[in-house]
Order: sequence, then C-alpha cells, then structure tokens
Amino acid sequence: MELVHGFDPLPISSYSETAFGYQVIKKTILDTFPQVTVAPGVCVGNTDSRHYVSLTDQIYRFLPTWFRPGDPRRFHGVNERISVKNFEEHVLFFLRFIQNCDVRKLPEPHGTGHEL
Repeated sequence: MELVHGFDPLPISSYSETAFGYQVIKKTILDTFPQVTVAPGVCVGNTDSRHYVSLTDQIYRFLPTWFRPGDPRRFHGVNERISVKNFEEHVLFFLRFIQNCDVRKLPEPHGTGHEL
C-alpha cells in the first residue's frame, strides 16, 4: 500500500481554563444541554478545517448532533438526515455560541451539577 496524497494532522487546540475558544464552546454546550459533561475529544472525520490553519492555531470541530438508534448508518449514506428537533438544536446552539463569543473576557466556569 502506498499513500498517494495526504496531509499531516492538525495541531491540538488548547482546552485549558484560559483557552477562549474552548471555554466559549463549553459554556454554550452547557447552556444548551445542561445534562451533559464536556470533555475534549478527537474528530475522526476529515473536515475542511485544515484550510484554516493559516488563520489560527486554535481550531475546534463541534456539531451538537444527537445519535439515536439507526442514525449512524444514515450519515453520508442513503437518505442522510437529522431530525427536525436536532436541526432546531443546531440553530439555537450556534445562535447562543455567537452571542457567547461577544465578550471581552472568558465566561465564569460553568458548574456541571456533579463532581467527577
């Protein structure tokens, strides 16, 4: 097997308490879905984000999609879709995200209601 075309993985974006992008995403997730726990993870899909590395060294990939039974087989397949409710959650999430970005300093840490 020979690799014909490829590119290096993107650098790891900061997820510290002082990382503005990560903290705003985290706040928006907890504002929208207070029942979840937020943790950094790996994006296994190939996204267009590689085209933005010359603009920033902090690239985050997140989409507030819920996986329900039967959903994964439709991603990139026949009849690809999400529910109307999940689409509405996407719109509300990104509206809150844009509003949460309109600050001069990081938001206060958001409690999760439980301790790890």
